[in-house]
Amino acid sequence: MRTWSDVRGKIKSITDEEKSEIELSANLVAKLIARREELGLSQRQLSLKSGLKQAAIARLESYNAIPRIDTFARLTKSLGLEIQLVAATTSKEKY
Repeated sequence: MRTWSDVRGKIKSITDEEKSEIELSANLVAKLIARREELGLSQRQLSLKSGLKQAAIARLESYNAIPRIDTFARLTKSLGLEIQLVAATTSKEKY
């Protein structure tokens, strides 16, 4: 099985910055999926809880859509999560 690291190194049609944005989005979506499954919620149940359409959640979870910040915020809140920005330093200051 290929990993993101394998694929990332071979992609030449996009910039390293774009690769980083895709990687960030994929990591965030993976965390949403893991939390939904941890809570035992179906996509349908999450759609009812968040007010988003089930099809939108399915697209997001299949990595066919990059979530807008407002969509991401609705999902995190519905899953009992919060968004935090953490400084990329060793002190891990939170803002």
